[in-house]
Amino acid sequence: MDRYLKNFGMAVAVMGCSLAVAQATGPKAPPISPSELRTLIKPTPGVTGPHRGGGRLKTVTTVPGKSFVSGFNFEIGATSEWFTPDDITFFIICVNTDGSAFFDGHGPKLTSAQAELKNACDHPGGYFVFVTNPSTGAFNEIMIPEP
Repeated sequence: MDRYLKNFGMAVAVMGCSLAVAQATGPKAPPISPSELRTLIKPTPGVTGPHRGGGRLKTVTTVPGKSFVSGFNFEIGATSEWFTPDDITFFIICVNTDGSAFFDGHGPKLTSAQAELKNACDHPGGYFVFVTNPSTGAFNEIMIPEP
């Protein structure tokens, strides 16, 4: 009986490890280089406070011909990243499956807008972002649809 329990315990442990590995290796967007992040996040001289916008990434395969429109744009987040260019201001960047990205940056404290962007990016059902300026990707509202 002890031998049976020992073999059963080992089988459960192996199955648990294999399930954890299978979950950890899910699809993920490629990492964004710091130089590309600096290109995407163009600080406006003399402007302090929150900085947010969006754009297209070169390292992510994009959907041809897709561009932002004024109003609500539906996006599906692939990954979210933290980025700090100066160790004071930090940005949350949401990279979407279509090769676009939205970001929100602020001073040394996390804002509710940044938390909302991260939650929207991690939401499996996608999210809506209200774009106010299609050329810069500037936005002022995020909506996460509930099932």
